Amino acid sequence: MPIDGSTVLTGLVAADPRFSPSPAMHNAAFLQSGLNWCYLPLRVKEGELAAALAGLRALSFRGVNVTIPHKLAAAELADELRGDALILGAVNALAFGPAGSIGYNTDALGLERALEEAGATDLESLFLIGAGGAARAAALAASRLGARILYVFNRSEERARELCRMVKRANLFDEIYVQEYNEVGARALAVCTCVINSTPLARSEAAELPLDYRLFREGQLAVDLDYRRPRSAFLDAAGARGARTVNGRGMLLFQAAESYRIWTGAEAPLEAMRRAMEEALDGRRG
Repeated sequence: MPIDGSTVLTGLVAADPRFSPSPAMHNAAFLQSGLNWCYLPLRVKEGELAAALAGLRALSFRGVNVTIPHKLAAAELADELRGDALILGAVNALAFGPAGSIGYNTDALGLERALEEAGATDLESLFLIGAGGAARAAALAASRLGARILYVFNRSEERARELCRMVKRANLFDEIYVQEYNEVGARALAVCTCVINSTPLARSEAAELPLDYRLFREGQLAVDLDYRRPRSAFLDAAGARGARTVNGRGMLLFQAAESYRIWTGAEAPLEAMRRAMEEALDGRRG
């Protein structure tokens, strides 16, 4: 990709952007579309986001994605919030313009489109593992796909209740429960149509989560938002009991495509982005 004085700059703001496939995905999309744009990995320490965003605006960046640990701080720093960012109180995409910075959240839409692509369009109940920013987006996506009952399973009860307060304010579910973080609390998994793991746990060891995986059953949907590997110990254990399984790569792809649309005003070349994502992730792992 030629980079010159006319190149439009975008990027990823993260504490550690080394392992993200986002630069590969977006630069492949710009190349496929014939755009003189560039997407850069940008390392920003926690607590330094305000200075970083001021600098990016001064450097005429068109926009950036924002990830761990900056999503909540980005929501506070944006001049305006739109769409799901208003509901979730977290921002993963910023657009810069003459009027200031506009904050968006494309994670929920990304997961919603990924689940639709996998054929999961009629959820009834959700067992949600985790209570961070990704969990908030997962709850919103599941509610839009029909889930009316939510069970939250998280190590920190206070964070679980904070998530519950958010979904109550947004009127997303008819029934909401906080489960004890042990195998007794995990028994609610058996009655749910969908189980989403939004934590980094159980990538390689299923025992990292206090779950009885025998509770999975045929026809359930098990989702692991981890995208680094196409399979995880969590998904393997669920699949062995007959559950349908979905990894986090679809969510990553579709949230990136929505960021591309926000910045460029055009639909993203999905297949070019998908190929770049798979090559970046599987090539790095290999």
